Formats: sequence, C-alpha cells, structure tokens
Amino acid sequence: MRSARLVADLKRLHRCIDDDRLQGDEREAFDDMARKLAKYSRPLTELQSQWVTRVMHRLELDVDEPTGPEFASGKIPAGAPVGVPDVLKVLPKRPPGRRPGVA
Repeated sequence: MRSARLVADLKRLHRCIDDDRLQGDEREAFDDMARKLAKYSRPLTELQSQWVTRVMHRLELDVDEPTGPEFASGKIPAGAPVGVPDVLKVLPKRPPGRRPGVA
C-alpha cells in the first residue's frame, strides 16, 4: 500500500510534468523522479520536495492545493473562542532558578 506522502508527491510531480511550461532538464529530472517514485515506492527527499514546491509556485500550479487543516481552508467553521481556564492563570511565568548549593 502506498503512503499518503508518496501519492501526494506523485500527484505534484505529474502536475508539473503535464504543464507545457516545464521544459528541458527540469522536465527530464521530474520524469526521472516520478519513475523512481513509482518503481521504488519511496517519497521524495526534502531537497527534491522543496524543488518541486518552488517549480509549482513558479508555474502557479500550487494555487488550488490545500494549505492546512480543513478548518484553515474554510470548510469547517471555527468555534467560539475559549478563554484561559482559572487553573492555568496561576501558573508561574518562568521556571524556578537554581537552588543555592546545588552544582
């Protein structure tokens, strides 16, 4: 079974590959990454993922991707704000200092 990250990486790569504005060495590199992802079932490295993100941003393909949890995208309304409980208001503002005589 493929992990969610692997599926997301493949989807992002194919969105870039399918765009006609991606050309030359970048297209070849993205094709190679997509083939290796499908073959070895390993997600992109951090640097590869950052590269794909930069290219998607440059090609403006990242516009309709969700940017966070469901409530951040407006699909679920936020609840009423909750105040700080009285129990938490009396906590010390900083940790205690060192005790004298303890090294």
